[in-house]
Amino acid sequence: MGILCAVSAQGQEARGAACPPTCERVIFDVKLQPDATEPHRMVGSLCARGPVAPRTLQVLVHGATYTKEYWDFPYAHPRYSYVAAQTAAGFATLALDGLGTGESDRPPAERVTTAANAYAVHQIIQTMRAGSLRPDRIVLVGHSLGAAVAAVEAATYQDVDGVIFSGILHNQGPDNLALYGQLQPAAPAGYVTTVPGQRGPLFYRSESADPAVIEADERLKSTVSATQFSDAAAGAAATASIRVPVLVAVGDEDTTYCSPPSCSETGALEREKAFYAHEARVEVLGIPQMGHSLNLHRRAGVWYAAAAAWTARRVH
Repeated sequence: MGILCAVSAQGQEARGAACPPTCERVIFDVKLQPDATEPHRMVGSLCARGPVAPRTLQVLVHGATYTKEYWDFPYAHPRYSYVAAQTAAGFATLALDGLGTGESDRPPAERVTTAANAYAVHQIIQTMRAGSLRPDRIVLVGHSLGAAVAAVEAATYQDVDGVIFSGILHNQGPDNLALYGQLQPAAPAGYVTTVPGQRGPLFYRSESADPAVIEADERLKSTVSATQFSDAAAGAAATASIRVPVLVAVGDEDTTYCSPPSCSETGALEREKAFYAHEARVEVLGIPQMGHSLNLHRRAGVWYAAAAAWTARRVH
């Protein structure tokens, strides 16, 4: 794959600013379940930097009504780019548009479940292991509803070397159920998106976010299958079966999963560890002054650095 930059004239590796990340659009044909006959298209962005193929690949799964751009946000790029931060740390990234979102196909909504998306991600992971990149290690990274997909994938198929969850806990905050009331129908039938103007209150700690980012988030929002949104609890049930290292990161003032005044002050962070097996060696991180969409707050760099350091220490 043509994602690696060249060695300099002096024969030294090009790193950092000398070698910006190079990305290519990739398309996968996936099935919704093992006995299905009809393939569906999933689109991703595969990024890396440096003259040597990265040993570790992070597969990135976005949350409800987001797309792969959540991981490589175009506004004020690369300030809000998880991809830029992780590739700078030496990892490759594959950001996916989930089924029913972004550039990927929108099958009949009732068939697009958490399990179906998890199976699709599993197929892509197998493709990446067998392809030209052939990473030694794969870390599955899921945000919010994408974390539920990642939990089911990792627990069911046992095919990754580490898991990072962001923007999700087993605890439920006051805005968890409120989110259901802030969705409206979208095309095609059975898909939904957020009501205009509600992303700020739901996904951000307003004092810690740039209003221009929230405006861009509103413009770039996509759809999610109502069926998948409703069965997200499958992810919570799956975490006990994950047998690889896990990092859980949440904004300490994420009202979707934190009870007031914060996750840390109400003990939600410590309670989270009980939902995982001992083999997961789970670490839970509450990031101060941040709400639900970690990538899109002014302090996103703190989260990016924590994810990179954990990957290097626990997996890479």
